[in-house]
Amino acid sequence: RLHRLRPGLETLAGPDTLVCRCEELSRSEIEVGIASGGTDNRNLKVMTRLVMGPCQGLMCWPASARLIAARR
Repeated sequence: RLHRLRPGLETLAGPDTLVCRCEELSRSEIEVGIASGGTDNRNLKVMTRLVMGPCQGLMCWPASARLIAARR
């Protein structure tokens, strides 16, 4: 219960907010990938280069997983 994310947390970021700093992918670019059939981070990796930067997804993987979960 202490670590549960509050509903609506994914709405705090605007469309131009960077989700993946290494590959400079914004929230709107990730959402386009999700709308085009990206149902998990592996699909989005192929479509957008998400999690392919030097951090290997340490920074963007949790945020992108939340965006996917909010759309499903």
